[in-house]
This record gives sequence, C-alpha cells and structure tokens, in this order.
Amino acid sequence: MRNRIIHWLKGWLGLLLAAGSLAAGMAAAAPAPRALTQSSEDLAGAIWLLEDPAGALSIDEVRSPALQARFTPWDPARGDVNLGFSASTWWLRVRLQRNPDAPAAWILNVPYAYNKFIDFHAPGLPVVVTGHARPPENRPLLSPHFAFPVRLADEAQDFYFRVSSHYAVSFPLVGWQIQEYSRHTLYERLLQALYHGALASMVVYAFFIWLSSRDARFGLYAAYGSALSLGILAGNGWGGLLLWPQWRAFDEVSSGVFLSLTAVALLLLARSVLDTRRAAPAWLDRLAYGSAALGAIHAAVMLASAGRSELATSLFQGLIALGALVIVLIGALAWCVRRTAIPGKKYFLLSWGVLSLGIAVGALRLLGWIPTNTLTSYAIQISTSVEMLLLSFMLASIVREERQQSLAAQARVIDVLQAQESRLERAVIERTRTLADSAQSERQTLSEYLRFAALVSHEFRNGMNVISAQAELLRRQASDATVQARTQVIGQQVTRLAKLTDTWLKSDQILNSSSAPYIEAIDCRAWLAQAIQTQPDGYDGHPITWEVADDVATLWADRGLLEIVLMNLLSNACKYSPAQSPVVVRISSKRAESGATLTGLSVHDRGEGIEPVLHDRVFDRYFRVRPEGVVSGIGLGLSFVRHIAEQHHGRVELASEPGRGSTFTVWFPDRRPEAHA
Repeated sequence: MRNRIIHWLKGWLGLLLAAGSLAAGMAAAAPAPRALTQSSEDLAGAIWLLEDPAGALSIDEVRSPALQARFTPWDPARGDVNLGFSASTWWLRVRLQRNPDAPAAWILNVPYAYNKFIDFHAPGLPVVVTGHARPPENRPLLSPHFAFPVRLADEAQDFYFRVSSHYAVSFPLVGWQIQEYSRHTLYERLLQALYHGALASMVVYAFFIWLSSRDARFGLYAAYGSALSLGILAGNGWGGLLLWPQWRAFDEVSSGVFLSLTAVALLLLARSVLDTRRAAPAWLDRLAYGSAALGAIHAAVMLASAGRSELATSLFQGLIALGALVIVLIGALAWCVRRTAIPGKKYFLLSWGVLSLGIAVGALRLLGWIPTNTLTSYAIQISTSVEMLLLSFMLASIVREERQQSLAAQARVIDVLQAQESRLERAVIERTRTLADSAQSERQTLSEYLRFAALVSHEFRNGMNVISAQAELLRRQASDATVQARTQVIGQQVTRLAKLTDTWLKSDQILNSSSAPYIEAIDCRAWLAQAIQTQPDGYDGHPITWEVADDVATLWADRGLLEIVLMNLLSNACKYSPAQSPVVVRISSKRAESGATLTGLSVHDRGEGIEPVLHDRVFDRYFRVRPEGVVSGIGLGLSFVRHIAEQHHGRVELASEPGRGSTFTVWFPDRRPEAHA
C-alpha cells in the first residue's frame, strides 16, 4: 500500500512538472508586447531570435506555432543584438503596440550599415527588401543605415526582420518618434561631417607639406588618413550612398579594403617615424614590412572577393587578426627604440595606445565578447579621431627624413603585388581548365543516361503493346457491357501512352539524326484539332485553346517533328504556369523581309516569364532557367524545338518578360525547301 501511494505521488508530481514546463514554454513563446511611449526607445530587450541555418524559412513558416515556440529572447544585459560572424540567416521578432498617450507613427531604426540582406515584414504592409548588398533605392528612407516607418496599433503586433550578412551580424534596434528621429539624424550627420572634415583638413595639410618637403612621413600620414576616412565612410554606409552608389559589389567589401590599406600605411608610418631600419633588429623590421605587404595583399584579395560572400566573410574575420598583428608589431618596434631619442616618439606611442584600445574594443564587440552600444560601436572611430590629432602633433615635432627609404619600400610592395597577381592568374587558368574538363565529363554522363532512358522506354512500349493486345482480346470475348467499356478505356489509354513513348523515343534521336525531314502539306485546322485532342490528359488542369488565322490553311512540315514541337512547347507552358491558367495555341502567317510567306506555330502561357538576357540561352542543350527549382526536366526540350525549326529552314522566336508569361513561335516556310532553290 505504501509503495502504491509513493508511486501515485510521483506520477502526479511528474504531471505537475510537465505542466509547469509546458506553461513556461508557452510563456516564452508569447512575449509581452512593448508599448512605445518615449520619444526614442532602445528595443534590444524586446527582440526575440530564431536561427535559420539553411536560410530557407518563409515568413508564413516563421509565423507558424511550431516555429514561434522556437524563438528565444535576446538578453538586453549584453547590449544591442550582436551575433558575430554567422553563416546562418536570423529572424528577429519584435512585438509592439501603441501607448494611448503616444503617436501611432514611429520609425524603427537599425543604426548599422553592414547587414547584407534585410527583409522587413510589417502587418498589413508590403515586405521591404533592403540591406547593404541591395540598391539604396530599396530603402524606405534614404539613409546610410536602415529606417522603417511603421504605424502602431492599440493592440499588439508582430514585426519581423530577416537578416543575413557576410560581416558580423549586428542588429541595434531603436524606436523613434518621427520628429525626434529627424533631429537625431541631423545631429548624427553634423558629427560625421565634423569628424571627416577635421580628418580631411589634417590630411590635406600633411599632403601639401609632403609635396613641398618630400618627407615620407607626411605622405604616409596623408595616405593613412585618407584610407582611414574612406574606411569609416564605407563602414558607416555613407560610401555606398554617396561615393560609389552604382558599385554594389565593391561596396560590400569596401570597408575591408580601406581598413586593410590603413594597416599598410600605419605600419609603414611606424617604420619611418621610429627609424626601425637603424634602431630595431633587422628581422623585426622585415617582419613589420612584410606585414605591410600582407595587408596590401589582403586588400587586393578582398577587392577581388567582391560578389563572393563566403570568401569575403573569411577575409573580414582575417581583418581582425591583421589589426591585432599591426598593434603587436608596433608595440614591439616601440619597445626596441624605447632608449633611442626620436623626435615625436612620445606622441606616436600615445597615439598607438589610443588606437590599440579602440581596435581591441571594436574586435571584442564584433566577436560578441562585450556588449554592443554606442560607445563600443563607435570605438574605432573615436579612437582614430584622437589618434590622428596626436599624429599631427608628432609630425609638427619631427624633421625631414631621407626620402629614398619610403620609395624603396613602395617598390618592394609593388613587386610583391605583381608576383601575387601572377600567381592568381595562373591559378585562375588552371581552375578554368579543370572546370571545363568536369563539364565535358558531365555531358558524357548525361548522354549515356539518355541512351539508357531510350532503351527503357523501348521496353516499356513493348509491354504496352502486350497490354493493348490482351485488353482488345478481353473486350471481344467479354459479354458484359461494363467489362467491354472498361477494357476499351484501357486500350485507349495504352494507345496514348504508346504514342507518347514513341514521340519521346523519336525526340532522343532528333539531335543526332542526319536525315532530312519529310516535308508534306498539313491541313492546319484538322491537324491542330487532332493534335490537341490526343495530348496527355489534364495537363495539370490547364485549359488549352487553339485558333488558326483565316489566311492560313496549310503548313509545310514533317508531321512527326511538328508534333514533337507542339508537345514540347505545351509541356513547358503547363509546367511553368500557375495551376488552372489557360494556354493558347495559334497558327498564323507573316511576310518575311525577303518577301517569303512564313507560317508560325505559337504557344502562349501566363507563367512566370523569362528575363531578356536569357532568351538566347534557353535553347541551349541542358540549360534550365532555374535548375534548383521544383519543376522536373533536363533542359533538352527547347533545343529539340530549335533543331527541328532549323531542319525546316525556319526559326524560333521568344517573346517574354518576367511576370507576363511567354510566347514561343516556330516559323516554317510555306512550301517545300526545294522550291526555294
């Protein structure tokens, strides 16, 4: 009895714990809405996250109860949302509502420029497709960052962001009232203008001093400041918005390119200012110079990686290591010359300390090891502004050095870059050759597959002949009318399958056949009516209509090949059109430029259409517009159509635009080809 009571208590306790866990999970999946009241609010604490490693989830799937339960809240104690370098796509959900005392119009601002793709889903509004890799015109408000106007309702609403990036995935989110947002953007732009204006004035001043004195240190200072300013402009989104708005691929890697060049310029400036060729060990000086060359190579490779997201991601991660290497090397060089009297050394070392702190904070933020906030987000920009000021003090306290040192260094960098470029060219040539061999092998494999498919189809046809014969025999012997009707249906369907198999068997021989087509006069109306009627049933529910122009009576062609043309065009039209959408077949005529009359067989659908740049390629063997799509096929049907048209001394025309369907027309001469000789 005692054991039963204990067992009963354990069972109830387990049920209570399970119910508690379920209730906790439901509570986690249903966050309380955030009511916006103040003129601006940090929404980090209102963000819930869902990771999509394959990047395949749709908004409807994300809204499903199963995936809603998988959202996890972001801990606001970690600062703004910062997921570091991530290859996954992330969904961010924010549940908001309007406070009765607050306005309905708000702006959701993401003050971070380097998220590559952002899709914003707001209730009742079209999806906003924007991001760093997309044109600035896609942004609801023209800004270096991303701002989304919304209207909040009295009840809770869910707003979704779909985010992915080859750079660190960071998503600071702030809700602004419109007037306050406008005021904030004005202040922000004023600060950016002051920063870059001060930087530009120091760079221009140093540049003119370098022109007059030929002191390499002034030139390197100007180069460093220029690359730094461009890198900051690119990182803040201003570069892609104002300086190179048409170069979207370059904009994706521009900050990495310029920041790599800043590493090169800073190392060279350190060598020149600290006189490391004389005061530091030779191996350390060479290491610093080699690291500068490495930075230049990194910038060149990053520039070449434009449009290649996976490589760009690795290079951006390597940029952190490059920055750490620069800081360590300058520290080692400074230690070696600590007892050497060098004009401006103390300002240089102080600037190096400030820059080291800024780079360390920025790197730790990118890796997600420290909270993301305004100070950590702008740590590098703040530190570089102080650093440039200290470096200007350094330049004011030093004198002219030998000019040849800088020129020799630049010559060695050019040699290294040329050697690297040569190696890259050889690698590209070898890779191209390998890809060509692989493509040839795939074509041979596909050819074997087609021959095997023809053999299987042939055997399939033999079996259908046996079924047809037995069904006919059974129909004749049966006395029951129901059995006779059913065997007749079997025979009709087997006949259709056999005809379809014969057609495809003939299609497999078209491209390799050397015999000329048998041209005959075909009654257009009778042939088209019979051909449409004998096509495979249903075509997935697409109604097929046909019409023949009044001035067309006869079409000169090979009847079997003409049926293959019609079957291929109808099959494509039905496969790539919405369900139940009509397909129209027409026969018409026109006068060619040569004066000859041409008869055209056209098939029009209301499908997704084809981009103009692909109109010529769709007739190539094995080419498919969307090889990864759900529609089956191997890309041979349209090549059959073009080949048959050429055999008849005709041609194929395609009229299509995305979203407006497609019309394929095959034009045949109106009499035998021999009559034109």
